Amino acid sequence: MQILQKKEAVKIGWELTKKNLGFAIIVYAVYLGITLGISGLQVLFEQNIGKGLLSFNITLLEYLVTPLLLMGFFKIFFQLYDGEKAELSTLFKTYEKYVDFLICHVLVTLIIIGGVLLLIVPGVVWALKYQFAIYLVLDRGMKPLEAIKMSGKITHGHKVNLFLFWWVVLGLCILGLMCCFIGIVPAMIAAMFAYIHIYRTLLSDFEKNSSENPVNPVSSFASMEGPISENRPAEEQSKPSENPQTPV
Repeated sequence: MQILQKKEAVKIGWELTKKNLGFAIIVYAVYLGITLGISGLQVLFEQNIGKGLLSFNITLLEYLVTPLLLMGFFKIFFQLYDGEKAELSTLFKTYEKYVDFLICHVLVTLIIIGGVLLLIVPGVVWALKYQFAIYLVLDRGMKPLEAIKMSGKITHGHKVNLFLFWWVVLGLCILGLMCCFIGIVPAMIAAMFAYIHIYRTLLSDFEKNSSENPVNPVSSFASMEGPISENRPAEEQSKPSENPQTPV
């Protein structure tokens, strides 16, 4: 298990931000514009018409459209991280894993909420543990429960560093706000790339360790058994010796 390099992640995130700043800003602007627009429309209808069927439909639309946009958003940043060509239309076309992504997102949210209700600390731990589950659904095509379990495996032993990285990202965003609010956008883009780098690093480290130390089911089974003579079938134990002594 390698030590999580927070400084390296931020550095790579910043380098990728400088390389893709213009396009990344457009992606952020479109994503935030649509999601905030739907939320603003809901508030407008509630203030003028009140809560009713129309307001409920807008709320439902928000909960269904936002995960779809989020999938495209993540997909674009994965493509940029991998050095692939990305298009703005990907924001609206990444729907193959929509149901799995939505289920995984809901399950992780419920797990974190449940943890917060248990005196907050479990919620923080579970948020750290399962934060990469939706990445795994999108990046590796995993099913929701499989992705949640895998996220727990790749973050095992790294939760303290991941918690500290939260504060690094927060500090990065604060610095961005201090630059006349203009720097917050590049800071958020750099944080996104940095998180993808950390996710890929943890996943690569886990897969490398798994391949170097595979579990041998035969040896594991043998270690659970007793001495061979004690587990020999009865008919074999009852066989006479190959060289019996000749009676005198």
